[in-house]
Amino acid sequence: MTEICEATLNDGERTCSNKARYSDGKCGVHSSHSDSNTGGSVEDDDMARFLKRERRDPSVGKATFNSRQTGLRALTEWLEAEGPEDVRDMTPLDVEDYVIWLQSGEGRGICDVTAQDYVNELSVFIQFLQKKGEDMENPVREADLQLDPSPEMSKRLKDDQGYVAMSTDQFEELMNHLPAPTARNQLLFQLMWDCGLRPIEATQIEYEDDIDREKRQINVYSTKTGTNRVVFYSETAETMLAEWLDWGERSRFNPAEDSPYLFISRESETITTWTINQVFRKAAEAAGLHEEEVYRDAKGSPQYDLKPYSLRHSFAERMIDRGVDLETLRQTMGHSDIGTTKRYVNPDLETRRLRIQSALDD
Repeated sequence: MTEICEATLNDGERTCSNKARYSDGKCGVHSSHSDSNTGGSVEDDDMARFLKRERRDPSVGKATFNSRQTGLRALTEWLEAEGPEDVRDMTPLDVEDYVIWLQSGEGRGICDVTAQDYVNELSVFIQFLQKKGEDMENPVREADLQLDPSPEMSKRLKDDQGYVAMSTDQFEELMNHLPAPTARNQLLFQLMWDCGLRPIEATQIEYEDDIDREKRQINVYSTKTGTNRVVFYSETAETMLAEWLDWGERSRFNPAEDSPYLFISRESETITTWTINQVFRKAAEAAGLHEEEVYRDAKGSPQYDLKPYSLRHSFAERMIDRGVDLETLRQTMGHSDIGTTKRYVNPDLETRRLRIQSALDD
């Protein structure tokens, strides 16, 4: 029988029903667990206090808080799996090992840019411990991480080809091959397709505060520009939204009652961009959309033209084709500079070829 967490929540009236993941019998999902004194656990008193302060700090935005929380969860998982017993015992070499784990298949499989973000969250937490009076050095400062967090490392190969959009046929194939949980994943990619969402934006949608179902619109916060915007979705997405929210699909997940987020996992109150990438890759491979790799990254992982961002690019192209003016599109996509929006007037080489040849053949 699967061991259940059963940690007492801070309201003192309920116990956690999530699957236990760590050696102390806890699930590692809730920072609100109040009965654990295990140093390496996510319910560590200092971690809980740190997150509580961050949540209440008006200068800390929702995206920053999510990053803090995600970073501590990854740190906790690594500490439990192979790190020292306590974060206070970490050395610069441990930080380097942590980064190696983060970028491995056993960890998060993330790129240099994201790994640097995780390390930054570790450093912020250590600074909190130092401010609290802990007699410790910050091991991050002496670690040789060998990371290149420059924007050039995170952007795709688009020097000559431009961005890569997904065609309607490809999108339909993707939707037909989505892995479980199907109801969640169909809604996720339909909204990204309808609204031109960045993956990180999809993870932060709160189903009660951000969605106006009568008007079929969503208030979206952009971590990239630090601004809010309103996007609109289709009747198809509304039907999927009803299945997810009204017909009980979301409530099947353990964090459903406590999480404000639209997209949750079976163990966490919100999904991550890593999850979105993994779901997309599985569906694309099953649909035959990833038959030819473009290149391999520094870790030897194959990279392909089509990625979750392709849905956002396709949204922009479709809006241009339907005559939406550039300023409306700029606001809808959350671009701070209209020059970014203008690139969709001059799409990738293959799309230009198809458009010109179609015009010539008419």
